[in-house]
Amino acid sequence: MAEIVADNISIIQSDDLEGATRLDAEYYQPKYLETITLIGDADSLRTYLEEIIHPTEIKRLYSEKGIQILLAQNIRNNRLDFSTSVYMEESKNKALKRNNLKYGDVCMTRSGANFGDTATYLGVPANIFACADCLILRPRRIEGSYIATFLNTKHGKYLLERGAYGMAQPHIAPNYLYDIRLPYFSLKFETEIKNIIEKSYELFEKSNILYSKAETLLLEELGIKDIDLSHDPCYEVNSADTIAANRIDAEYYQPKYNNLLLIIKKKAKYYRQVKEFRSFNARGEQPIYVKEGNLRVINSRHILEQHLDYENSERTHEQNWNLQSNARVFKYDILTYTTGAYVGRTNIYLENDRTLGSNHVNILRFREENPIYVSVVLNSMIGRLQTKRLVTGSAQVELYPCDIDKFIIPFIDTKKQEHISSLVEESYRAKREAKALLGEAKKKVEEMIEKGKED
Repeated sequence: MAEIVADNISIIQSDDLEGATRLDAEYYQPKYLETITLIGDADSLRTYLEEIIHPTEIKRLYSEKGIQILLAQNIRNNRLDFSTSVYMEESKNKALKRNNLKYGDVCMTRSGANFGDTATYLGVPANIFACADCLILRPRRIEGSYIATFLNTKHGKYLLERGAYGMAQPHIAPNYLYDIRLPYFSLKFETEIKNIIEKSYELFEKSNILYSKAETLLLEELGIKDIDLSHDPCYEVNSADTIAANRIDAEYYQPKYNNLLLIIKKKAKYYRQVKEFRSFNARGEQPIYVKEGNLRVINSRHILEQHLDYENSERTHEQNWNLQSNARVFKYDILTYTTGAYVGRTNIYLENDRTLGSNHVNILRFREENPIYVSVVLNSMIGRLQTKRLVTGSAQVELYPCDIDKFIIPFIDTKKQEHISSLVEESYRAKREAKALLGEAKKKVEEMIEKGKED
């Protein structure tokens, strides 16, 4: 029998080794062995699963519309997040039939830094297909949300970590997953967890709807909700214009950009360039991440389509607040993704905790105007198109503070600005409540495992 002699030391007898396949010390860490002892002789996942599906891989040619694809990055901590959505042509439906999700399926990231991330599919969006970077755990006689919640507890995470193989690119294999033991207490407890998860998903959806409503209100007020932004293959530009703009790339002069600006200038009560009313505009600085640090760090990965991913932010030492003063983030600062695939994404910081922005995050602070309203403008097509026009670089595009200074911000009636701001704040509160419910469900399962029985 294994003997745990310290937090990071365990002694394993040769008879307790799992054959010649696992002789690595990592596999027998005390935290893993303690979890196994707590769970005891519970039935394995094999008992509760119809099958584990490794989705079919096909050449990934994405399209503007069609059948939606579940990416590994859509699977977060016990929820599906479609901040990034991709599609394939309807003609791929047959080839991807095996990958089609069913209500209650448990979706898992199969490999990479976030391997083992798990969430339940509750039917929204309809008719979605998992990519080959995922695994689909299809439950039988049990709620998928109960399995997913267990796998998101610290004990579930320990068992997933224990089974990972590969160094630079860790993977989790179906054969290992089948043998993980699932602590089960009662139908009543399973139903309680299911109900919490479903309520959480409802709140996430409410949050999305409220933010979308705010953005729609903005676009309708400016008369651009249904504007034609198609690419114009042929147009002329005067050489004087290229000299004035100091740009000779054809994309910069696409007519759709000027068309958009002409409309919003005409419809707005007034408009201003960012540089006219901001008090601070700079990129953050890269601190050294410290897992147990007490100072939050927001990097570009935490800037999502609507709100910041506060819960998964990095950490660093408190002393960096003074050492990296230009990277400080305060409530109502606007943070923009400045490098790479999602350049231009913009969120507003709505919490009070002291935070730093990393070197690929632009920090924008205003001395005037409504910052929440401005953040919606920057994150809408108005900001995204100006981003697309002003970025530089090819393989790795960049948006610099001097470019953000040039952005045109249209302002509408003050009461409508306030309405937009209130919708964003309500959306933020709904999302925060949804995440709190996920935490509550996870805590209940952890407590039940550690207590060993239901009251």
